[in-house]
Amino acid sequence: ALRGVAWRSAAGGPAAGSPPDGDGTGTGRGTVVLAPVPVRIFPGMDTLAERLQPLQGDRYRLTRELPGGGMSRVFLAHEPALKRDVVVKVLPPDLQTARSRARFAQEIEVTARLQHPHILPVLSSGAGDDLLWYVTPYVRGASLRERMAGETVPLDEGLALLAALAGALRFAHERGEL
Repeated sequence: ALRGVAWRSAAGGPAAGSPPDGDGTGTGRGTVVLAPVPVRIFPGMDTLAERLQPLQGDRYRLTRELPGGGMSRVFLAHEPALKRDVVVKVLPPDLQTARSRARFAQEIEVTARLQHPHILPVLSSGAGDDLLWYVTPYVRGASLRERMAGETVPLDEGLALLAALAGALRFAHERGEL
């Protein structure tokens, strides 16, 4: 089976030179001629997702794009082997320069080295087809941006959030990563 290819009967019936039913028996149960027809792997997703999915193999299945990402694009994916959702962060080709590629590669390396309860771990990373990406766990719930744009955050919750952020920043800074 080919990934990203749908198979259907060729237009016009059997291949040229074949009998009308494909096997010459007159029963209409002859050979079926199949032709590849390109289809979009992810209806509603663009070609970046279509380029990225084959590079993930069977390990991660992209399901949809998530908002945000800054200089990158972020996709929700499913890891069937472990029955969990993950995030695939990719540097798209239209935003790539030598400097942005180096910074993104550095982001991957630094994040992979930082093991802290308030810093998402890197589960895997890769490069191929002129793309760089890495995978982190998916954390359900509102993003910090969404949380800050909503109603006023209660004082105790805000202080706990600031303490967590400060602890993660201190951890990275103490290791010379910031």
